[in-house]
Amino acid sequence: MPTQKPRTTIYLEPELFEALQERAKEEKRTVSNLSNLLIEQAMKAWLAENKSPSASKE
Repeated sequence: MPTQKPRTTIYLEPELFEALQERAKEEKRTVSNLSNLLIEQAMKAWLAENKSPSASKE
């Protein structure tokens, strides 16, 4: 069954993509799953530092 999650396209430097592939393989994840996890972690940290009144209303 296809996912209902939003999609995006990103363009990576070859070295970064190779590093993602290597880490994903070590962690037995897909590159997509690892990318999602890393973005989620970075955004949680960013949101914690940049809480705005409008963000807390959601």
